[in-house]
Amino acid sequence: MAVEGSYLYYDELAAVMPLNITPEDSASFADAFVRNWVSEQLFYRNADRNIADTREIDALVENYRKELIVHMYEKKLVEQKLAGEISSYEIQTFYEGNQELFTLEEPLLKGVCIKLPANTPGIATVRKLYMKTDDTSMDELEKYCIRNAVYYEAFYDNWKSLSQIAAVIPHLDKYQESELRSNRSIEVKDDEFVYFLNVTDLVGKGETAPMERVSDEIRRLLRNSQEVSFIERIKGELYDNALEKNRIEFYNK
Repeated sequence: MAVEGSYLYYDELAAVMPLNITPEDSASFADAFVRNWVSEQLFYRNADRNIADTREIDALVENYRKELIVHMYEKKLVEQKLAGEISSYEIQTFYEGNQELFTLEEPLLKGVCIKLPANTPGIATVRKLYMKTDDTSMDELEKYCIRNAVYYEAFYDNWKSLSQIAAVIPHLDKYQESELRSNRSIEVKDDEFVYFLNVTDLVGKGETAPMERVSDEIRRLLRNSQEVSFIERIKGELYDNALEKNRIEFYNK
């Protein structure tokens, strides 16, 4: 198919055709796609004829082209020349020197969170086990929850925000931090479910987030800083080299 010098090929249509589509739906999809393509071509041709001065557009296109080329070149330089991972020592040093950047806006918790239908048999088993952290108890609790729980997560090794847990346990956000510190084991009921939370560790609002929680963020910050410094150094070297070889001409006003 062609519209004023623009062509639509079958391969282009086939590439956007949904998989496992029925023959009837395929024909409808093709008709709609072709009609939309033709309409866009006609509208573009009409716009092109009615916009006489395209200098601004040409400038925008050229600037965008330059930005794309620079972006791709920077990416290539970083991949080729800036090798090596951010070390644990660098992460720890940055964390210790910039703790004001990692002040918590809400508490972080470690522990276990469970949601069970209210009529689940053997809920007493959960009440007996969910506050224990020995391997045998945790293994027994996990097996029970796999069979019966609507939601079960043991997050003893990673931090969860209070809002994340409150999304599972209704009204948990009404608990004050002081209550969570004094009463680490919480059971909440409603008409349909019973919820259990055992908090094994807690970092409060206004305190500094644990390094393990923010290490990935620090790694990204340090990597970005490295990349910016590296590109600025390359630019400086290019400038100095061009200046030395008289490739830059300065004109007096």
